[in-house]
Amino acid sequence: MSENNEKLYYACAEHVDYILDDCIYEEETFPEMNKIPEDSLCITCAYCKKDAVYIVGNIHSHT
Repeated sequence: MSENNEKLYYACAEHVDYILDDCIYEEETFPEMNKIPEDSLCITCAYCKKDAVYIVGNIHSHT
């Protein structure tokens, strides 16, 4: 049984560079960055309470 240690980070446009730096430091690899659809649920930035615009992380398929 494999562990799911994938982390996702949410960032507003102002803090996306900080989130990318954090992810690279913690994961030691460059992460994927995807824009969050405007009609999705309200998700806030990890650095502030503004609406997140990007989801950053390394998502690996288990297949």
